[in-house]
Amino acid sequence: VTVRLPGGGVFVIDAKCSLNAFLELQEATDEAGRAACLTRHVQSVRGHIGGLSAKAYWDQFDSSPDFVAMFIPSDSILSAALDHAPDLMTEAMDKRVVIVTPTTLFALCKAVVYGWRVEEQAANAQKIAELGRELYKRIAVMGGHAGSVGKALEAAVSRYNQFVGSLETQVLTQA
Repeated sequence: VTVRLPGGGVFVIDAKCSLNAFLELQEATDEAGRAACLTRHVQSVRGHIGGLSAKAYWDQFDSSPDFVAMFIPSDSILSAALDHAPDLMTEAMDKRVVIVTPTTLFALCKAVVYGWRVEEQAANAQKIAELGRELYKRIAVMGGHAGSVGKALEAAVSRYNQFVGSLETQVLTQA
């Protein structure tokens, strides 16, 4: 599965981890059988980590973070491996593999959703700023026209007053 990130990046979620040894562990009846199954389970998880790391998915996509998410379908499956190999998560991270379970995958996807929301808000803010600049230009032009109308009205009033003054002092007195 590929997950699109804000800014055009992509990260990969791989969900093909073998669970055969874990399922055999669940069915094992004696302690020796359980220990052997647990060892095979950890080896299987480690092998999958190595395989994913070798694929270097992060090099296949532009703007991709430098990790691949390895999905394990149950927290208990991961917990069984970690009980036997507590450094497994660190080993995976060193190889650019992030082990995720349904719980942590949900959190990771929520973080991506948040990133998309922030990017969308930034795009909307940019659009609002552009519209604001355009509105300011239009109001400035309109203000210039209003100023011209005001000057023309002032001149018209002045000419009218001159006309009335001339009419009253020059024309009517003689008439």
